[in-house]
Amino acid sequence: TATFVYEDRRLVEGLEDHTVSWSSLLIGRGLTRASWHLTSSPQAAHAVNVGLHLLMVGLVWLVSARLLETWMAVGIAGITALHPITTETVAYAASRAELLAAVGVLGALACATARSAWWWLLLPACLWFAYAGKETGLIGIGLLPLVLWARGERLWAEVLAYVVVAAGIVLLAVEG
Repeated sequence: TATFVYEDRRLVEGLEDHTVSWSSLLIGRGLTRASWHLTSSPQAAHAVNVGLHLLMVGLVWLVSARLLETWMAVGIAGITALHPITTETVAYAASRAELLAAVGVLGALACATARSAWWWLLLPACLWFAYAGKETGLIGIGLLPLVLWARGERLWAEVLAYVVVAAGIVLLAVEG
């Protein structure tokens, strides 16, 4: 049976002193902590991580299939599923934050590459999910113009790129 290893035990024990508030979920820093409250046993924690990993692999295939030929998408998804750098997030339960961020980013990319415009309504929720998992999930915002450009939607890619750069400048001005 699987057990907690390394930092997993410290992470779970440290949660006893913290509560998850709705405000922390809304600003994006409580999703990982909230998911830990649901999986206090090592087996449950690893099962959740395996499920998230499989979801991530499915999203990798979906986005790849929309941009490339099917056989390439299957190869990319297979490498993603089995490569040691991605399986580490399943082996270490404390790596759930990376899985949550990856699922959110890939979900946003899947929404951006969908044929129906209605999927764009889910895009902000996916980006929030990525950020709520881990702050590095914000990379999805920068990847959106690149994916649109690769798909051949040059005009939307340019418009979105300008919006991303403008938002970055505004954020830097507010921070500075």
